[in-house]
Amino acid sequence: MSYTKSSCRGWSLWSKFSIVLLIVCAIWMYFTRKPDHDYDKRIFEPLLVRDTDHEEYVTTGLAVKTEHCTHWKCVDVYRCGRLGEKVTVYIYPITRYVDEDGGQVVPETSVEYMRMLDWLRRSPYFVADPQMACLFVPSVDTLGVQHALAPEVLANLAFWDEGTNHLVFNQLQATQRTGFAMHVSAALSDRTFRPGFDVAIPMMPYVTGYRITDNKEKLRFSRAWQLVFSRWAELPEWAEKVVLQLARSSAGVILLEPCTKHRGKRCVYSSGLAQQQQQQQQQQQQQKKHNIVEYPKALENADFCLILSGVGVESALVFTEAVSAGCIPVLVHNEERMILPFPERIDWLEVTVHFNIKRKPDIISHLESFSAAEIRFRREKLVSIYGKYMSSPVTIISNVMDILNDRIFAQRTADTYALDRISQVSLKRRGFSAVILTYNRPDSLRKLISLLQSVPSLVKIIVVWNNPNLDPPTPLAKSVKPVTIIRSRENKLTNRFYPYKEIETEAVLSLDDDILMLTPDELEFGFQVWCENSNKIVGFPSRLHVWDNQTKRWRYESEWLNDISMVLTGAAFYHVEYGRHFFKMPKYLRDYVDSKFNCEDILMNFLVANLTSGAPPVKVAPRKKFKPDTAATATNSLSASLDHMQARSECINEFVKAFDGMPLGISQCRADPVLFKDNLPLRLKRFNQVGIL
Repeated sequence: MSYTKSSCRGWSLWSKFSIVLLIVCAIWMYFTRKPDHDYDKRIFEPLLVRDTDHEEYVTTGLAVKTEHCTHWKCVDVYRCGRLGEKVTVYIYPITRYVDEDGGQVVPETSVEYMRMLDWLRRSPYFVADPQMACLFVPSVDTLGVQHALAPEVLANLAFWDEGTNHLVFNQLQATQRTGFAMHVSAALSDRTFRPGFDVAIPMMPYVTGYRITDNKEKLRFSRAWQLVFSRWAELPEWAEKVVLQLARSSAGVILLEPCTKHRGKRCVYSSGLAQQQQQQQQQQQQQKKHNIVEYPKALENADFCLILSGVGVESALVFTEAVSAGCIPVLVHNEERMILPFPERIDWLEVTVHFNIKRKPDIISHLESFSAAEIRFRREKLVSIYGKYMSSPVTIISNVMDILNDRIFAQRTADTYALDRISQVSLKRRGFSAVILTYNRPDSLRKLISLLQSVPSLVKIIVVWNNPNLDPPTPLAKSVKPVTIIRSRENKLTNRFYPYKEIETEAVLSLDDDILMLTPDELEFGFQVWCENSNKIVGFPSRLHVWDNQTKRWRYESEWLNDISMVLTGAAFYHVEYGRHFFKMPKYLRDYVDSKFNCEDILMNFLVANLTSGAPPVKVAPRKKFKPDTAATATNSLSASLDHMQARSECINEFVKAFDGMPLGISQCRADPVLFKDNLPLRLKRFNQVGIL
């Protein structure tokens, strides 16, 4: 018995000691564990089967890329909006994936991808709770990865669900086996891109290896070469023919390729015409160092950069390098077309040149037709685009998230793509289109068309015939400029702002058919002013809104005062994009205008002011009396109505309610020619017939 008791006591002491030891070990393990931000080591399945020639993998039921995905078919929008009308993003914890031998499956996370993730974590889109997330971003860096196991790594993510609402970033290829995931890629073509679902981005700076130089260097007016092409690898047969043909056709063409003995630099392998090419080959043998150029800085010495669209990743790489250097991309298309970055935001047609190789274009002759002013205009736009959309990983990811947010919450989104197309300056050489709204004044209309013939920058005249019950007169008038007649189905004042496909210019001159008091000089000067203020309404008759302290309402004012806040569109220039915005506004506003048969010009002023954060319009020239032709308007002028002013005051108050405030800005300035009123001979003045009453 004593032995038994003694054993029990010994066992009791040993038990207590064991429990204490376990507690100490648990405490030690807790305080010596790796921090949360370090890698978790996870055994990855399936296992690799390796041999000398290839590597295979065992799939885990991973879905292939769905070719016909759209935003409406493959995005689970019901996950979105739980924290208000904005996209929420969950980022997976950083995890180290290994195979059964402990080998790392995917490379370490790149600095660029970490910067993107860091920006996302700091952005208003980030949420730490995956249950509140609309979109998911893997911590696996797939930017430059072409590893066979990358899709399997993604499939092991906790919330993968065949890729639904996941973003997969890639620079080198669009990974095929990613199910319903959205591709955010720089290597998309018209064969792989799913519009409204995938997001096309530029190459990251770490891929191009290019660091931006000063903007003034990019905008340098005179450049040594007309066209430069840099190849990275062997070209398809059709591409090689295009490149060599260009080199033989002009002395301003230079062809570059990687130097075999100088890493990171390019060597000239062909330049200019055949004779010059032979001379350069001789020089190359004598003094090779003269044919070595710094790349991609060399692109800053060329006006145009040749891009062979659809030639693998190289197309996207050279395109990004060209934009970063302010070199105008010249894209030559064959069977496959590359998707340029952020097509939802950037109007690439403004700054790029496109050719279809099947039509056998004369590329050099077309490039030689560009004036120095147009080259500089496109170069400035390229520099602006690069800085806003392409200059860093943070810039790229922020634009990606803005695009996705706009897609999912479209009802709360302004049309920023159209707004980006409305720059503060415009190219003068493109001219303007005159849109004349008329009902039944053929004589006045003919006089106006004749008057417009003397305006140098006029490109086209579009007559909006607003009388559905009467055919327009033919012929209207003798005109050296094209005249197009558009018959309206209904007599609506809002028809004047419709963005007709016949409008081929950015600048639109809106005219009433009885505005015969303007001179060609005044119209031409008005267009020149608009070119420097193309985000505003620029015109002649001005008006003002004032607050009435007695009625506590806004009042429309047409007296001559020191302030203006509106320019009437009976004679005014505006950007064609504002016409598109006008017809994207709530329909009840247009219906209100059409029912009143009044105030369409006020509504357009409200719209432009709202889109430009209250930027006031620009009044041109000192003309005060804006009196329409008396004979034409004696019987059917709208302004003759006694209650016209009161009706327009009502319009202002109605629009203030619709816009939830007063957007109109006030200006005390007017645009006049530089030598206006100067005591100088008329022959020294550019615009003589300005300000005549």
